[in-house]
Amino acid sequence: MNSVSRVRIVITGNAQRVGFRHRAFQAAVALGITGKAMYVDQSLVIEAEGNDSDLGMFISWCHKGPAGSVIDNIEVVAIEKLHSKSFDIVSGVLAAKPLVTINV
Repeated sequence: MNSVSRVRIVITGNAQRVGFRHRAFQAAVALGITGKAMYVDQSLVIEAEGNDSDLGMFISWCHKGPAGSVIDNIEVVAIEKLHSKSFDIVSGVLAAKPLVTINV
């Protein structure tokens, strides 16, 4: 059985205005990953939770990103599991409501 983990992925580079959050959302949902994606300052921050195998595939996808993105650096840090049930695209840093939610 594959264990479940949660990670924070901080992506710097040209990750804004190329649809990165929405493509990350699609990739996460396809893999059964829950969490959220938001822009913080000049970085894209993604919190992703799922089984280790699927998380590995999602992190690999993040290293490539969507067409038009240029990734300068990716930092991946393990964080506490929240047992979230959806993947949310968050508008802004302190947004209270997600733009898109889908239960997986």
